[in-house]
Parts: sequence; C-alpha cells; structure tokens
Amino acid sequence: MTSILIIEDEPQICLSLEQFLRLHDFKVLTAKNGRQGVEIARLHFPDLILCDIMMPELDGYGVRQKLASDIHTDSIPFIFLTAKASLEDLRQGMNLGADDYITKPFKFEDILTSIEARLKRQKSLSLPYQQELKKLEILLQPSQINETSLSFSQLDIQQQFQLQIQNLKNIQKSVIPLLLFEIGQYLEISSSYSHATAYCLLGKVIDRFKQYFKSQGIETVITRLGGHHLALLLPLTSQIENITNIVHKLLETLEEDFYCNQQSIKLQGYFGIALATKDSENWDLLLNNAEIALQHTLHKKQSYQYYKPTLQIQLSRRYQIESLLNSAVEKQVFELYFQPQVNLEKHQVVGAEALLRWPNSTLGPISPLEFIPIAEASGAIHNIGNWVLHTACQQAQTWRLAGVDDFKVSVNLSPIQLCNKQLVKQIQTVLTATHLPPHCLELELTESAFIKYPDETRNIMEQLKTIGIRLAIDDFGTGYAGLSYLQNFPFDTLKIDRCFISKITQNIDSLAIVETIIKLTKKLKLDVIAEGVEQIEELKILQDYGCDTVQGYLFSAPCPVDKFQQLLQGFSFTVADLENEPIC
Repeated sequence: MTSILIIEDEPQICLSLEQFLRLHDFKVLTAKNGRQGVEIARLHFPDLILCDIMMPELDGYGVRQKLASDIHTDSIPFIFLTAKASLEDLRQGMNLGADDYITKPFKFEDILTSIEARLKRQKSLSLPYQQELKKLEILLQPSQINETSLSFSQLDIQQQFQLQIQNLKNIQKSVIPLLLFEIGQYLEISSSYSHATAYCLLGKVIDRFKQYFKSQGIETVITRLGGHHLALLLPLTSQIENITNIVHKLLETLEEDFYCNQQSIKLQGYFGIALATKDSENWDLLLNNAEIALQHTLHKKQSYQYYKPTLQIQLSRRYQIESLLNSAVEKQVFELYFQPQVNLEKHQVVGAEALLRWPNSTLGPISPLEFIPIAEASGAIHNIGNWVLHTACQQAQTWRLAGVDDFKVSVNLSPIQLCNKQLVKQIQTVLTATHLPPHCLELELTESAFIKYPDETRNIMEQLKTIGIRLAIDDFGTGYAGLSYLQNFPFDTLKIDRCFISKITQNIDSLAIVETIIKLTKKLKLDVIAEGVEQIEELKILQDYGCDTVQGYLFSAPCPVDKFQQLLQGFSFTVADLENEPIC
C-alpha cells in the first residue's frame, strides 16, 4: 500500500486530507509540525510527502532541507501545500528540490492528480535508485554491514513470497509468516552516537538473526525496509506456536550487548507479525498488516504483536486522538476535576488532586489512560502539563482567597516533563502568575520518573524543594521503589496505591503491607495518603493504623469545580453519613 506523510499544523486541514487519501486507498501518516514530520519521514520512509510551509519551529523549507541532507529521504517525492503563492516562494521551494507546489485553498482533485503524477515518475526511477543506494551504502560502510547482511532486496523478498503463495495453495491450514522488526531506540542511538554506529548495530542484528536461523536449519529471507526496519519472511507453517517460539528466540539473541564503533549498546527489539493464507495473496496488504502490528508494539512497549483487524481501528483512533491533541490546549477543551483529600483526624478536606478530563466533541469523553500516553509520545504532554499546572494553581488560590485555609492542590507530573530543562522555571512562573504560595502545591511523581533517571530527577526535585513545593511519590509499592528511594529522594508524602487498599479487608498480605507502609512513613516523618478508599471497613482499618489522609469514592468521585465548591462549604462527616452515600 502506498504511504503518504502529511505534515500540517492545521488539524482540520490535516484531518480532511487524511480522510480523503484513505478513501483512495493510501496509507496515511500525519505530523503536527516540521520537526515531527522529519522524524516520521526518517522512521517510516513514506512514498510521498505533502508538507505545509508556514509552521512554527521548523517550516516546510526547513523540512525539505533536512530531508535533502539524508540520502535515505532525499528522493521521496515532496509536494508543498501553502497559501504563499508568490513567484519567489515558488522558486525557493523548487530550488530545495520540491516536486510540486499547490496553493491553498486547494481542490482535492488537484491533490490527487499531483500525487499520481509524482508517484508514476518515482516508480520509473525507483529501481535504479535502489540499486545505486545499495551499492553506495556498502561503499560508505564497508566495515559495518557485510554483503551477506544485504544479500536480499525488497524485490527478492516479494519474489520469494510469490513462490511461497504457490506452495501454500497445495497445503491445507498453513500460513506464510512475515515479521517486521525495529530497534526501539534506533533514532536515539543515531543521534547520541552516530549514524554509522546505528547502521553498524543494524548489521549486527541481521547477523545474529541469520546465525540463529542457520543453527536451526530454517530457510529465511531477511531484508531491510527503508532505514532501519527489517523484514523476515519465514517458511510455510501450520503451527502458530512455532512462529511465537521463533520470535522469542530472536528476542533472546538481542539480550547480549552489541559492540559497534567501540560502543557497548544494549537494545530493545520489537516485532510486528502478519500471516498470509491462501486466500490473501497481496504482498502490500501483508506488509501493511505487519506494519500495523509493529506500530502497536512500539506504542504499547511490548515485544511482539500478531496482526488482527482491531489493531487497525486502534491505530486509526490513536492517530485521530494525536491529531486532535494538537489543538486541544489552544482551544481550551480540557477540563479539570478535583478529588478531595480528607484528613481523618480533623475531618476536613485539606487538599485535592487535580485530574484531567477531555470531553471531546468528535470522539466523546476520552480517558486519560488512553490520551496521556499518546500525549507523552507526541510531546504534547508539555503544553498539556503546563495548562493543568496553571489551571490547578489558579483554582487553588481562588479557594484560598475565599477562606479555605491550609489547602493544597496535588498535580501529577509526567516522567516526560522531567526531561524539560525549563520545567523548574516554568513552575516558578506559574506560581508567580497565580500568587499561590509554593507550599500549597504538591507535585506527584510516579516511580518510573525517578528510577529511570535518578540523578537528573533528584536534581530537579531538590530545586523544587528549595522553592518550597511539596513532593509526593504516587502509586507506591506497585513497581520497584523501596526504602532506599524514600531515603534518597526529598519526598514529603507517600501515596499508597489503591490496589493494596482494595484488598485489606480480604487479604492478610495486603493488610500487612499497608500497616508496614504507614509505620514506615511515620518513622521517616512523611505524610501518608491512602488512595481508592471505597468502603467503610477500609476507612476504619486505616484510622486504626494511623493513616493521615484518605482519598476515594467513599467521600467523593472526582468532580467539577462547582460541585467541589459545594463540598468545601461546611464539610464534615461521620461513619453514619458515609454508610448512606458519598458526600459528593
């Protein structure tokens, strides 16, 4: 299936183009800005690129320049889309190697005509180009990838597929397995070390795979697709579990470190798997299905995935959500809900956790569990996080000025936000703008935030503590965090995950864990909050163990500002109150 990359910062234009091209059986990739477009082009090597010119950070001319500097992307047909229609603009685009220049507002028929013309021309040039590129790569990297690693081309693997299809027609209940492989951190390795090192690494991966297949006597065709994808066509098989076993063995070959250009590198590999049957003889469809499965593994960070039709629906939804995310903050379509944190000794609401909600008009309400990972992967989390922080602090200050004393607001901080070197400065700016005292803000960090980059995270946390901001460790006990983290990082609060709280009335082990955590926090002079409290019995146990504060549906579900405002007015509770219904 022919793939087209749309680089367009106007979401509505991008979505319209995407829907139009999909109706004409194109595979469509989208990028919200120039920098993301360059990354996607280098990752997926589309057959053609449609690119807007006027974009923030990196405009269309900059995109074309970057792609022209890379031998792998220079020849991709490139069409500019823009409202700039002067002769000088046209000349500048063509000088950079653009194939066409379509002005806005455009007709979809013009777009289709231009695409078909460029693809037809590219097809006539592609075969000799690929042959020359293959020769050039060998010349440029003689010590990195040997001729054995490059012994099969895309044409070879397609021809082998057609041969297997003929054999498949005579064998019942068999399939042809196609595996697509990708190194998870290929681009990071390329930028951190060098392109040559990443290229060398790919060659060594091919060698390990081939050694495994040779040791097992399995005839397999392996070739490179684009820059750093590998396609592996396995022999016919009637046993799906055999395919899974092979994938597991291939993943095992990657466990030992690789050595390239005097660098020791540990990598994570991902496989997308598609199966051809005698009723599906289309190579492009098989390849597309494997790509969809691979994209799923990359998004979910799982090692492999078999293609199934529902994955295509999920992937389309993901791209749609990512497209809508681009303008969600700008259009202020997000909402903040607040869940009260209740002090058990004072019987008072002493704070609230700010929770993000997205009531999307196109897709309906979208769960944070779905859109936050997409926002983190696309980089949109930085703008979203800043909006959440500002809105939460502004609302907390409003309540304080209305007479709610000793009130703090808790805001979740994504591990991705910790990579932002301007994070501390941005938080200071928000506090200054909203006039919220620093001790009234508590930032919640999950374990992954400080386990992956402990030194960098500790440095940021110490800067935040210097300002006077409180810090909490969220979901404690669900991962790898232990006593050493509580001792070495400047936390103020520990939040016990709801998975323990929900079991303390039935499971003696969970009961012992909760009791131990509460005693530990007391010794370390930390505050403790129990999340997910939903039953009276759970509340009584937590009171007996000396838990400071609780949060959960027993008191209130997360609620919008107006309902939370009602909750703050004359809040009090007794066990009898809670036995009837939640307070909010």
